[in-house]
Amino acid sequence: MPVEFSVTVRMKKRLEDIISREKLSKFLEESAKFVFTEVKEHTPVRTGKLRESISLIKINDLHYVIGSPLEYAVFVEKGTRPHIIRPKRARALRFELGGQTVFAAYVVQPSRGGLVITPKRRRALKFEIPRKVVFAKKVEHPGTEPRSFFARALQKYRAQLRKIWKSVMGGG
Repeated sequence: MPVEFSVTVRMKKRLEDIISREKLSKFLEESAKFVFTEVKEHTPVRTGKLRESISLIKINDLHYVIGSPLEYAVFVEKGTRPHIIRPKRARALRFELGGQTVFAAYVVQPSRGGLVITPKRRRALKFEIPRKVVFAKKVEHPGTEPRSFFARALQKYRAQLRKIWKSVMGGG
């Protein structure tokens, strides 16, 4: 899922009359560095693997690529629709649930006639949900919201484009 900064042959011919190749190259380099920094800064982090995979590659003076080789990067950026997950190499999916600490103002126990338990000395009850291994033939995934870290970086770049241009061209 790369973002590319490059000058096409047609653009290059038009721009050669206005500015030098060196300044154009410097502008593209500064633009790519700006977007790369913004993408890295806004990449969501769970394990850090996605953020670490984001790279800036210089193809030549007029072509830069920013992206990640991870297959799931595009799904984090654009989100996913609800979908069904089925096992591919096994008869069942295996995953873990629980294993977390929960705080609650009260707990209702339906098995004990709707008994309500409230804390005596504290503001909340604290209890552990034990980790449990679950097997399933399929899982109905609710989908994920798009995180748009590349899109946000490009929006910020558009807002800073003139400033970068002026700093490279010497206009302020």
